[in-house]
Amino acid sequence: MRGLAGIIGRGDKKEMEFLMDQMIACMVHENFYGKGSQFDERLDFIAGWTYFRDVITRPVPIWNEKKDIYIIICGQIFVPLDTVQWLKDRGHCFLNKDHDYLVHLYEEWENGFFEKLNGQFAGLLADIRRKVLYLFNDRFGFGRIYYREIGGILFFSTEAKSLLRIFPDSRKLDPLGLSEFLTCSCTLRNHCLYEKISIMPPGSLWTFKPGLDRKEERYLKREEGEESRYGNKEDYYQRLKLTFRNILPRYFHQDKLVGMSITGGKDTRILLALADLSKVKLICYTFGSSYRENRDEKLGKLIAKYLQLPFYVIRVDNEFFKLFPQLAEKTVYVTDGTMDVSGAPGLYTNRIARNISPIRITGNYGQEILEKSVAFKPHLICERFVDADFIPLLRESYNAYSEEKEKCDKFSFIMMKQLPWHHYGRYKLESSQVLIYSPFLDLDILREASVSPLRNGRSSNDLRMRLYAEESNKLGSLYTDRGYKYGPLSLFDRFNIFLQEFTFKAEYAYDYGMPRWLSVIDYVLKPLHLEKIFLGRHKFYHFRIWYRDLFAKYIKEILLDRKAMSRDFINSIAVKRIISDHTKGISNHTLEIHKLLTIELIYRKLFEQWH
Repeated sequence: MRGLAGIIGRGDKKEMEFLMDQMIACMVHENFYGKGSQFDERLDFIAGWTYFRDVITRPVPIWNEKKDIYIIICGQIFVPLDTVQWLKDRGHCFLNKDHDYLVHLYEEWENGFFEKLNGQFAGLLADIRRKVLYLFNDRFGFGRIYYREIGGILFFSTEAKSLLRIFPDSRKLDPLGLSEFLTCSCTLRNHCLYEKISIMPPGSLWTFKPGLDRKEERYLKREEGEESRYGNKEDYYQRLKLTFRNILPRYFHQDKLVGMSITGGKDTRILLALADLSKVKLICYTFGSSYRENRDEKLGKLIAKYLQLPFYVIRVDNEFFKLFPQLAEKTVYVTDGTMDVSGAPGLYTNRIARNISPIRITGNYGQEILEKSVAFKPHLICERFVDADFIPLLRESYNAYSEEKEKCDKFSFIMMKQLPWHHYGRYKLESSQVLIYSPFLDLDILREASVSPLRNGRSSNDLRMRLYAEESNKLGSLYTDRGYKYGPLSLFDRFNIFLQEFTFKAEYAYDYGMPRWLSVIDYVLKPLHLEKIFLGRHKFYHFRIWYRDLFAKYIKEILLDRKAMSRDFINSIAVKRIISDHTKGISNHTLEIHKLLTIELIYRKLFEQWH
């Protein structure tokens, strides 16, 4: 996602422009980024933004015909195709490029405008007629907005580093935010990792009028947990299928080359089966391991062949290994530390995917939305390396997760908490390289899923497989990456499921899940290269082995440095033991190294470089 920053409140123009230049400069992450700014003394604010120069065809801000309303938007918004024609029929004049239509929708809908926005975004809307300024973001919190208020002036940005750049006293880790990050791999309850910086809740709408206090609202309406409006599962299935058919033209462009990351799973098959592929220019790709052709690669190749689509493999191999230090540092920098260094392969693969198309359609979130799958949980593994005084805070964060999960049903937890807290970091990272199109987050799909009769997730008659198998015999005839296939299971089918589940779990056990006693045996047998037997069948990244061998020198240089050893919350003796045991191969500390390396890079890339 591109960036948006601003200063709202009366101030000296030159000073505000100077600060805005600093805030925006640190958000230009690649050479294909452009930037711009807008100062408006009528509403007492200045805004700056970044964008993909090779994607945007319409300059920002977007004005109406009378030049008395304009909008500055970052992200993507998807409307029904007939909405654009409806606006033209009502006399609105616009070029129909990018988000040209948005300001005209506001003219028609006004107060209902924000609630109807469909996508992942953050934005400013200036209504000169009414002397009002709106600051808003999407209901999933993917258009995250950080802010800090000083002396009645609000400083905000979609990237925390903009605020860290101009406020040196915020260059400290907030103890509560840090404990949540170490325990849950994300902060909870809209907490921020950094002191004196806050995060706007998802679905926020803040209203500013010169001389008046701001009005803080949430346009987000809770549709989750309603009584199912379907009499039976068949009614729900038919309606869901129809909804997919109706919304997919918003994502599969007819006039742009689009890339699609396909896997051996179910969700990308749903999109491919229900979209009209005859009207789009689509290229498929998947991400591959350095060890072998994985399941996603094998099945992706067959899917593309059946549908007569071009197919590429983006492999994480020697080039990635050489670039890992830079990629790890950039992962932390781009995401403000919300994605740990394990996201480096995602940065690398999406950077290459951009050469195929700057637009990436993904099947992400299908299992979460349709089967109510909770994708993250807390752990206390970081107790092994923190100072003893910090341990109670870790346990408090562990309990906070449980409290939040118990407050609502699964679907509400996923929508209101898991998406904005847990999924945000990876989304932020990947969208720094490509436009991420996620049809499973379309509002029409979510409305159907929120009133599903499948209350407890997966049904005995797998709905996700049925959605593609009944539409495409070819796609339905293929096993999934875990060995499943729609319909009655033969003895061979059951064996195949057992085999793929076994290899999936064996790969996890050999990588992230390897116990200490087995690590020693694995290291003794290192000359036999057992990793070639277990790894690369399902995953394309393998950090336990990489930290032990390929990246051992790098992590020692970073984590055993004198400064790193002196960080406030660190138990230096424990850290030395963790690094030594892992690189010697006598223990598995992959998850601890993820966190330690991420926190140290936050200090180096987000705090100390601006001193």
